This record gives sequence, structure tokens and C-alpha cells, in this order.
Amino acid sequence: MKDWLEREEPFVPSPKRENPFLARTLRGLRAATEPPASSPSGRSQAFLTALHPRAKLLATLGILVAVGLTGDTGRLLLPGLWTAAHVAALPRAPRRRVLALGAGALGFSLFLLLPLPFLGQTGAMLRFLGKEAVTVPLVAALGASSRRHQLQRELRTLGVPADLVFALDLTLRALHLLAREGAALIEALFLRRLAPSLSWRPLGGWVGVLFLRTLEMERRTQETLTCRGFTGTPPPLPRRPLEAEDWLYLACAFALLAVLALGRTP
Repeated sequence: MKDWLEREEPFVPSPKRENPFLARTLRGLRAATEPPASSPSGRSQAFLTALHPRAKLLATLGILVAVGLTGDTGRLLLPGLWTAAHVAALPRAPRRRVLALGAGALGFSLFLLLPLPFLGQTGAMLRFLGKEAVTVPLVAALGASSRRHQLQRELRTLGVPADLVFALDLTLRALHLLAREGAALIEALFLRRLAPSLSWRPLGGWVGVLFLRTLEMERRTQETLTCRGFTGTPPPLPRRPLEAEDWLYLACAFALLAVLALGRTP
């Protein structure tokens, strides 16, 4: 075999034809899904992964209840504090990326809620935006730092119905597949130098292909689990007691819940 066939040459995009939008989006997805271990995001991810699944689950439920107890002012203040804490913990370069992604998510949420002011439901729109800004990143962090069978086991230990456990597992698995397939599609566009189009037809086709590929991956995953004899019951895990970090995490979450509950008392 010729030497030039055996030698692997890395692909280097041409600077003249490189698409800045796709390059920034691809770097953002890689940084969000695979943060470096030395970065603040990577250290926080490692800390959450090391916590006990029950501690993370109870803390998440406590924070979700706290979000529900806040008033209209608190629902706007709590997402702001949440975003400020994430921005302050990141270095300068990812900080701009986080703000840009947050602005894009806020604009998309406002687009979905445009009919509400015309129906006299402005308060409902503000409440939805406030809850969404906290609950979606919180549940995403819980799913990213915990294995699905660990969450299933802890939820069933707490007495959660099996249908609700299955719905949560299906949602987390679909979100994971959406993120992975979306990154793969954007990387394919980046390698082919296709300029992004903001018209409705290409955007609708991209979203449609993304969901079709996600459904196909979900079907293959379910068939693989069925062929291997998975009946829907998570395997037993070795029990271990809660450690000091777990109790500290729980104390912070329930302290927030207590403060918000006392603030609502007349």
C-alpha cells in the first residue's frame, strides 16, 4: 500500500471558506456537553457527579418547590440570580457565550408566548418565563450528572409512581439524544461549508431531520435494551450513606426553601 494511503491526514478547514456562525455554535455545543475538567464548569460537573443521587434528587425537588412558592417578583429575581451566578463562575470567553445563549433562549420563549398578552395573560407569561429559567437548567444538570438507572432507583425508593418514573426517564433520554444529534448535524454543516439560512423552509427541514434522527436513535436504543433482557426495572445498586458534601448540598437547597416559605407568611 502506498505511504500516502496509510498516513492519516487531519482535516483543516480553509480560513477563507470557514463559516464563523457554525464554528461558534459547534464550539459552544462542545463546551457545554464536554467541559474541560480544569474549567469551573468542569469542576462543578465533577462535584455534582460525585454527590449521592438521593441528595441531588431531594435538593432538586426542594428547589422546584421553592420556585413554586415565590411570588411574581421572586420569579423574576430568582432567574436573574441564577444566571448571574453561572456567568460569574465562568471565564471571560464562555461568559459571552452564556449570555448569547441565554438571550437566544429568552427570545425563543417570548416568541412562544406572544399570544398571551393579547389574551390578557401577561402575568402567566412572566410566571412561565421565571419558572422556565430555573427549572430547565436544574433538571438538565440533574440528568447530566446522574445515571438514569440511579435516578429511577431513587425515585422508586421515594415512592414515585412507575408511570411518572418512566416519563421522566424518557424525557431525559430524548433530551440527551437531541443534544447529541444536534451537535452531529451542526458539525456536518460545518465540514461541508454550508452557510446557515434563516428562512423557514431550511430551518424547518433541519428541525425535522433532527427529530427524525432522534426518534430513530430512541427506537434502536429500546430494541437493544429489549434484546438484552431489560424489563424496565433498574438493576440494584450498592447502598452507601450520605456524606458531608451531600448533607451540605441538601442544607443549601432546603435553606432556600425555608426562606421563601417564611417570606410568604403574613
